[in-house]
Amino acid sequence: MAWIRRVVVAVLFAALGAVLGRVVSASRLRAQAGEPFEPSVDDLAVPSVRDLVPGLVAALRVNDRPWSYLHLPPWLAAFAVSFLVAAFGRDLPFLRAMGLGVGDAPDDGEPVAPAPTAAPVPTPAAAPAAEVWTSDSRPAWPVPPAAPPTDFHPFAG
Repeated sequence: MAWIRRVVVAVLFAALGAVLGRVVSASRLRAQAGEPFEPSVDDLAVPSVRDLVPGLVAALRVNDRPWSYLHLPPWLAAFAVSFLVAAFGRDLPFLRAMGLGVGDAPDDGEPVAPAPTAAPVPTPAAAPAAEVWTSDSRPAWPVPPAAPPTDFHPFAG
């Protein structure tokens, strides 16, 4: 029962951190634009699951080494991480690349340039037919190893 209570408290504090982080982010954007800040209903809306995930992961990992040496309670880790991601996610490009940043469009309103495409990967030549060894005809020992292919691209699409 205590474990369920800790999870519920961590979810609540992650949601609170996400909402307050959105309010801080909106106030920063409006201050940069020279507008007065007035919180809107959109800033105080219920956060999505995507907004809560970083805080919940932090709450789950806070008891693992090396984070356990900090002796932080899970609810504090959930609040702090959710707040930081919501408030400063727009400024951290690696969070935007993972889909955790605030907003999907760039700040300046320009369209996002498409990612540069890599040169097409040449298709490898047909593999030579495998040799069949019999007891009567076998190659001289030692058999030299085959040269590794030079056009190996493990993550080529």
